Amino acid sequence: MRQAQDVPGDSAGALHRALNQFMTMILTETGDLAGAEQACAAGLAWCRDVGDLTNLSGQLWNKVILDLRASRVDDAMAHLRELLQIAMQTGLRPVVLIGLDCCGHLCAATRRPAEAITAWAAASALGGPWPLPYGFRNLVVTTTFHGDLYALDAGTGKILLKTPLSAGSNAPVAIDGDYVIAGAGASLVPSQQRMIIAYKLGATGKLPDTVGP
Repeated sequence: MRQAQDVPGDSAGALHRALNQFMTMILTETGDLAGAEQACAAGLAWCRDVGDLTNLSGQLWNKVILDLRASRVDDAMAHLRELLQIAMQTGLRPVVLIGLDCCGHLCAATRRPAEAITAWAAASALGGPWPLPYGFRNLVVTTTFHGDLYALDAGTGKILLKTPLSAGSNAPVAIDGDYVIAGAGASLVPSQQRMIIAYKLGATGKLPDTVGP
């Protein structure tokens, strides 16, 4: 890895940076936030050192998520601004999608659910792995790649329901009568369960193990 790291643009180095980005994501999802912070800091420094903007954008996504989990909203905004600057500089579609997703997470964390849904809907419309929100009985229902099901008031944007799924989701919900059907198939770690979960209005059944508290 040291040899690849010392050669800017080297394909092996780019692969290692991508793996470092994925490892940061895994550590975050498994709750090892200290390890994730360390891996992310190393990855950010490495990407900046060699000018790898593609992997830098991915690590900035990780950093925004870590900032929000630690309630560092100002830091998250600063890293989001850097990410959006890369998106404008490169015009790369994956970077734009990552920037929109970060906007969604930041808006959700700062209690602006309507704006969060708008950002995620834009990412979905551009073909990103984010499900398109669905209108249903004066509600907006959507899932997130992080693994949550949201139901919001369509008029005010107020969160009426937020419940974790058994894994992440990159598919739109389906509606059938009183049922909301969500696919949770984007598991990032082996402990996450890939399932199709049906929610019924007014039901009180037990949900499967979920990705978060």
